[in-house]
Amino acid sequence: MLVASLIISFISLLIAGAALYFSHLRKSRIDAILGPDFDVYHHDYEKGTSTGFIIPISFINDSPSTGTVIKVGVSIHQKGCEEEIFFMQWHKFEYLNEKTRKWEHEEDAHPLVLAEKSGIHKNVWCIWHAQNSKKLLLEKGTYELCLHYWTAEQKEPLKVVKTFFVSKEISDVFAEWRDAKETSSLKFVLDKELEYNKLMNSDEFSKLL
Repeated sequence: MLVASLIISFISLLIAGAALYFSHLRKSRIDAILGPDFDVYHHDYEKGTSTGFIIPISFINDSPSTGTVIKVGVSIHQKGCEEEIFFMQWHKFEYLNEKTRKWEHEEDAHPLVLAEKSGIHKNVWCIWHAQNSKKLLLEKGTYELCLHYWTAEQKEPLKVVKTFFVSKEISDVFAEWRDAKETSSLKFVLDKELEYNKLMNSDEFSKLL
């Protein structure tokens, strides 16, 4: 009887300790959600053409402890061309001007502090500068976009990997816009799980949803 009581007490102590850890002591864990789409545009034509990216990112802290996103980087490469990986660090946070329908700078990118059980959303601007001799022009093909984000002073960042596709039609539009020095942006859907509009039959609908 005494042994059984000790075992029950020990198990109760373990459960109480686990509950205390997960409810109050667990270190912060920050997850990142990208998309579902992002904007790409060209500008700085007088300097040689730069390529800008505006990527919606939500950071979520599901722990009972405060966490910090120290810095963010984005890498892009075309599948099959892994020897050329374009890496960019964040530069600005953006917002969409509802009157002009243009993206504008909100503020310089900076570390983000997330309180316990909270989240924050930012439109992150990265740019491949016109001064670079190699241009990032997004020709036809499938690309991999990887978000790298640091939540502590560790060497290895956390990663989120997505794909997107550039059709010949879209590549041709960008080429025309570069010739005309147009700075408008185009949207690309990440992972292309769902079209914005899609007509489906019943079989396609049941498999997808």
